[in-house]
Amino acid sequence: MPSALVVFTSRPNSHPFQERHVYLDEPVKIGRSVARCRSAQNNAIFDCKVLSRNHALLWFDRITGKFYLQDTGSSNGTFINSQRLSQAGEDSPPSQVLSGDIIQFGVDVTESSRSVTHGCVVSSVRLFLPDGVEACKRSDVTPASSPPSVKKVLSDAPSVYSQELFQLSQYLQEALQREQMLEQKLVTLKRMLASTQVASENSWQALVDEDQLLSRLEVMGNMLQVYSTNQSEENLRELVALQDQHSYETKAKDTLRRVLGEKVEVSRTLAKVERNLSNAQSSCCHLQRLKERAEEELTELANKYNTAVNLIKDLTNTLKACYWHGGACFHSRVEQQQEEETQRLLREKEELQLHVSSMGEREQALQASSELTNQRLSSLQGLLEQLQEKIVKSNILENLLLKNGGDGRFIHQLLECKRRKEILDDRLLKIQNAEDIRSDQTEKLKGRLLNGHLQNIMDEKALLKEVQMDVAEWAVSDALSSCKDHTTEHSTVSQMDELEQSKSMNKDTPLVEETGPGEQRSIEAEQALERLSAQLHDAQDQVNSSQRKCAELQDVLEKERRETQLLSQDSANQIQALQAQVQKLKGEVKALRAERESVATSAQEEVLLVRRAMEASAGEQERERASMKEGLASVTAEMERWRQRGRLRAGDQEPEGPSAGPDPALCAGRAAARRAPEELLGPADGVRSPALRQGRAPGESAAPGERAAQLSGSGRLLAHSVTALEQTQGELERRLAEQRDQHQKDTARLKAQQDQAANRIKGLQREYEDTQGQLDEVKQRCCEVEQEKISLAEELKQCRQSLLQQKERTSQLENTKAQLIQVKQKCSEVEQEKLSLSEELQKCKENLKQLQEKISQYEETEVQLIQVKQKCCEAEQEKLSLSEELEQCRASLRQLQERSSRPSLQPILAVLTQRGWLSWASAVVVMVAGGLLYTTLPETI
Repeated sequence: MPSALVVFTSRPNSHPFQERHVYLDEPVKIGRSVARCRSAQNNAIFDCKVLSRNHALLWFDRITGKFYLQDTGSSNGTFINSQRLSQAGEDSPPSQVLSGDIIQFGVDVTESSRSVTHGCVVSSVRLFLPDGVEACKRSDVTPASSPPSVKKVLSDAPSVYSQELFQLSQYLQEALQREQMLEQKLVTLKRMLASTQVASENSWQALVDEDQLLSRLEVMGNMLQVYSTNQSEENLRELVALQDQHSYETKAKDTLRRVLGEKVEVSRTLAKVERNLSNAQSSCCHLQRLKERAEEELTELANKYNTAVNLIKDLTNTLKACYWHGGACFHSRVEQQQEEETQRLLREKEELQLHVSSMGEREQALQASSELTNQRLSSLQGLLEQLQEKIVKSNILENLLLKNGGDGRFIHQLLECKRRKEILDDRLLKIQNAEDIRSDQTEKLKGRLLNGHLQNIMDEKALLKEVQMDVAEWAVSDALSSCKDHTTEHSTVSQMDELEQSKSMNKDTPLVEETGPGEQRSIEAEQALERLSAQLHDAQDQVNSSQRKCAELQDVLEKERRETQLLSQDSANQIQALQAQVQKLKGEVKALRAERESVATSAQEEVLLVRRAMEASAGEQERERASMKEGLASVTAEMERWRQRGRLRAGDQEPEGPSAGPDPALCAGRAAARRAPEELLGPADGVRSPALRQGRAPGESAAPGERAAQLSGSGRLLAHSVTALEQTQGELERRLAEQRDQHQKDTARLKAQQDQAANRIKGLQREYEDTQGQLDEVKQRCCEVEQEKISLAEELKQCRQSLLQQKERTSQLENTKAQLIQVKQKCSEVEQEKLSLSEELQKCKENLKQLQEKISQYEETEVQLIQVKQKCCEAEQEKLSLSEELEQCRASLRQLQERSSRPSLQPILAVLTQRGWLSWASAVVVMVAGGLLYTTLPETI
């Protein structure tokens, strides 16, 4: 039995996993991978910490042919299309799963200790039935054909809006995860770079040291080997060459390292240059494409222009030909002209629709600009409120700083502060009322601008300026009065303080007054003068600060005034442009109407002309037919007469003898035989002429046999002429029938063309009426929008009033909020300090780890140095021992040189010392039993 198949594909915001193909022979467990059950491509086990071991079950019901999913008490839950099946730790009822659904196992979990997020498993599911067909999707399922449990799921299914929100949330989560991953990668890359730089420097230095030490050790070993064995001049030369080669190799290594570094830098610069070149090439390709497109468009436009010019020329030529020739060509050209006019009218209709749409867009732009002005006004109001709050707070702080004395004085100052606050609230209300008046006036200005009253606009601008000046004067007067109140209050408070201090001084020091009242009074007067001067300076500073604040307020008001002026100018310009466009549209509509009427009249005139021409041609054809019929009838009658006369004359002349005179009938037959073609083509007068000519020449004579032959020939000719006349009569009748049929066809075609033209004219009228209706609808919409603007303005007024009330209510809670904000700020500062300390601790830990690694490296290098030092000490000891032996050998050599005549080794030693590559050498000659033996011992040079 084939089994159903489920395909799990990973989503971008999911914990990464490969595509899974799971066969549902039995209910499949979905859970976290453990030691006994590992994740594979043919199961639903995921290597994710968020999932439970037994997270959910998925199975296929063969009876109903549907797929079901059940949450088996997982801690983080199971979701189908962002809907959770059950709460944590509870089993969910079976829920139907459809192909294309998005299933989520668990949720994202963050560890506070390490600040690491563990992602959940999000996958899209494709379901295949046992016969290999894909199961139905969510959009194909109707709620009527679902069981009760599935109906519940479908009733809880999200709407299109919720699905879009889910998709947006998924995209946002994906973007956040990508950003987090990139940040983590950047941090790790920075750490890796720092560690690799340090490690590379250390390794580089270690390699250099190792190379130096190894080179020294190799040199020492080679020297020991050389001087421990018998060496000849060739071996010594080879050793010198090897040393030269070694030094050359070290120098070559250094140069190669430098070249490699330069090569790396050059490769980096080359990569940068290649990137810049690729970018430049891509930009050049893009510009070339744009150029080619522009050239293609230009060629297309040129071709269109040429085709249009050719069409115009063809149309002019066809019009001229139609006027010259007329008939069918004229009708075809008329049809073409009508079709072109209909196309032109359709184009003009589309242009009108585009104009209407552009008008709607401009209207929307005006609405947006009005909304922007409202937003700016609201922002300016917020700035004014903030400034006023700052002024109030500064005044309160100054009063608190100036308090000096007992509790009663502090209470008095608090009462004064409350009174000042009430005064400032009243002033704020006045300013807000003035701003409301200004906003109302601006709204009135907008309405009048839309209606086109430009003169009233200037008046309203003047009113706005006056209102703004009044507001500025009110603010300045209020500030000055507040400064005066501050100065008077400070003076009274200082006087009270002085009186109290004087009383205390009088109570405490009565003896001093008795001894020196003059000196004390002078000191007190000087102190009072100093205090008064300090108070005057403070009052002057306060006045200056208030003047600065007033200047700032005036600047803000001037900025607002300029912005309102600019907005009003922009709106006026836009309204003028709209009015000009409306007038243009009206003129175009009038022109279209006139053109349509002229086209209709010209078409009607052309139809009348065609009818008249057809009627005239039909009358001429009928006349020609009648004349032809009359001519045929006269010809046939005359022919019959001539036949009868010929028969009668032939019967009368047969009994007469040969001596009889010439017969006039025979002469007439001869003349008729001669003039047969003239009788066939000419009129009846031409047929009658031979008879008259016969009567004039009766004196001719001939033989009777010849007369009979002539009569038979004339009869034959007459028969031929009769047949020819009958044939011509048939041809004429056939032509008449063809002309009648053609005339009927032409009349039917003209009627059809006339009907088509009438239908087209009606269609154009309907389209014109539709466009007029659309324009009316647009105007109605504009009116509705204006009404909505007015209603919105009223609602804004109500909202402002409600905001004022809420501000009055919230003014009492501001103090508590300020305290809470301070506490929160302190908490946030403490948390920030904790975070900074934790970051510093982490940095310290990392630094400690790095230091430990460096210490371990240094310890290793120290061990190596100690070993090298030990080796150096051993080498020095050997050197000392060898030097002692060398001295002994020198002495023995001298003795041997004196005794023997053998060549000495001094030139070899001189060569070695000149080269300078050997640090020490040895040469000992031992005389043994009648022979010489050369050995080498160390000798310092």
